Amino acid sequence: MANVVNMLIGSNQPARAGALLVRTAKQVPAHPYAADWLMQAAGVAVSLSDLPAAAAALRGVAVLAPQHGGTYSNLSDVLRHDSAALALTMARRALAIEPLSAPALGNVALARQVLQQHDRVELDLRRAAAVAPAHQPTLVNLSHIILLDARAEEAERWIRRALSVDSSNPHLTLNLAYSQLAQGKIEAGYPLAENRLLEPGLPPRPTLRIVRPRWEGEPLDGRSLFIWMEQGIGDHLYFARWLPMVSGNGNVIVESDPRLVPLYRRSFPRFDIVAARPSVEETLSGRTVDLQIPISSLPLPFMPAIRREIEALRAGRPGPVSRYLVPDPIKVAHWEPLLSSRPNRLRIAVSWRGGNMNATNMPHYMSATDLAAIFRGLPVTIVNVQYSWTEDEIAYLRRELPAFIHPPIDLKNDLEDVAAILAGCDVLVTAHTAVMYLAAGAGLPVWSFLAGQSWATHGLGPAVPLFPNVRTHPRRVATRWSTITEQIRRLLVDVLEGRSPKVPHLPARRG
Repeated sequence: MANVVNMLIGSNQPARAGALLVRTAKQVPAHPYAADWLMQAAGVAVSLSDLPAAAAALRGVAVLAPQHGGTYSNLSDVLRHDSAALALTMARRALAIEPLSAPALGNVALARQVLQQHDRVELDLRRAAAVAPAHQPTLVNLSHIILLDARAEEAERWIRRALSVDSSNPHLTLNLAYSQLAQGKIEAGYPLAENRLLEPGLPPRPTLRIVRPRWEGEPLDGRSLFIWMEQGIGDHLYFARWLPMVSGNGNVIVESDPRLVPLYRRSFPRFDIVAARPSVEETLSGRTVDLQIPISSLPLPFMPAIRREIEALRAGRPGPVSRYLVPDPIKVAHWEPLLSSRPNRLRIAVSWRGGNMNATNMPHYMSATDLAAIFRGLPVTIVNVQYSWTEDEIAYLRRELPAFIHPPIDLKNDLEDVAAILAGCDVLVTAHTAVMYLAAGAGLPVWSFLAGQSWATHGLGPAVPLFPNVRTHPRRVATRWSTITEQIRRLLVDVLEGRSPKVPHLPARRG
């Protein structure tokens, strides 16, 4: 049995291996290894991201071995995102069997996090850490929840404890980098963030888009430089801020998400902008490359300039707004009639959440109900740039906000139009999503909200030192969103009533 399963997994047929394990366990449930087969099948299903199959296999284990606490803990883990209440019940059942189980305590905490029972999450994780001081997942999860509570220095201490258990996972070092950047330790944090380019293993394996010498900021002297895309589109837009600083006598090739190619070609005419394809050979299409650097590493050659900007802001001298993205003027004119169709003084673009609503991201996002509370009854035009909307959300916002505009485009993929719509607005109120830096890069004032500290504030929150037109509105993880919505509403009322705006570069009124 084991040989057949290993053979199927080795020949890249894990789904068949999992099905064989489940079928065999059902045929001979009295076999002493039947529960082990189902547990292995659950592991295979998790590796395939087939959580329903994993849950079914684990339920089978629970029938065969009802006093095995680890089964209920694992079941809680796979149920958490789809059924957090049931996941909490399973984790509690695991604790009833094994009261000192750190994984079970951790799963209780994570289920509570999805259920937004934030006042209990940290307490449960601290109990797990006390029970098992060397249980690395507990230490990592505890550091995450502490960072969500805007305590970056304390979060760093817990990440270091996790690394003392096992330092071979570069993702942990990346967590350390972000906690340091959130405190303003840029000389330590940015170099450590290079661990994002490594895959876990012994030793960790680099994941480079192309194998060429790394550009360190030296003169190009006629050589070609390939700046390649990595991470998500939001990071791509953020780190594009450093593209105008790349200079020298040489050809600079910038790989871009295909949705951004027209915008980037207009914004960075000195560079050869190419659309990212599945392979680097397709992307480059015969172009010669001498040097390379991932776009998220661009801050490293310019660290002295970054430090100067941070120190200037700390001294009360914010730098000029970086307008490095240039929307299409024809599209800006195209959208103007729609944006001016509501006779209000301010046009406010809004985006209240991202597309991935997992337990890690959920604390950062407010609901459409929370968002409406900011603007209800105010003489403003609200323009939707939220790409992952639902029909119920749009219907609610139209009902609550009479001057609500929902552009009839694909807000996820028609980014040239989204950039043009943003250019016709006065301010963007948003969660930390890609649209935030699409607006910020074009010079639009941005009021963003999130849980905890953004690493991009570099210890100077609510300011974002490299984007003087961005103001963050962080909340502690147990604080109600109403605190933040009232804060943003007060800012807006100050602007509407002609008092001095509290955010630089925001006009007091339109027209």
